[in-house]
Amino acid sequence: SPAEQPTEVPAANTSGETTILRAGQSLTMEQKYYSNDRNFYVRFGSDGNLCVYRKDDRFVAGSYQLGKPLDGVTAKMQDDGNFVVYGVGNKFIWASETHPLFDKRFNSKDMKPVRLVLENDGTLALYSGTNRKVWTLTGGKL
Repeated sequence: SPAEQPTEVPAANTSGETTILRAGQSLTMEQKYYSNDRNFYVRFGSDGNLCVYRKDDRFVAGSYQLGKPLDGVTAKMQDDGNFVVYGVGNKFIWASETHPLFDKRFNSKDMKPVRLVLENDGTLALYSGTNRKVWTLTGGKL
């Protein structure tokens, strides 16, 4: 049925990246967020996992590779710089650990993440307000 089909979100700019979320925003479950060149997309699935796929739907990377299925219901780019997945009842499940509580480096403007980006090579990354890449899904804190 049409309700089961993911919604596609077009690329937002002409550079080599697409901003998926800004601070304070959350991903919509089952929505596809494409890279600028449309060769990759990220999706927060109904199983609660955040995954990157090629345009032909081949898996690239996913949050469940971090140890266990997340079973999340909300994925949010918080104002404090942390990208977090919450479960039912707003229960914390997983975080990028890009908050000064986890690492004091993220207390500076140069390091504090303000947006989640999908790059044209399929890398899901967090960028600071000074446009510095500070975290990736597959590599963690940089």
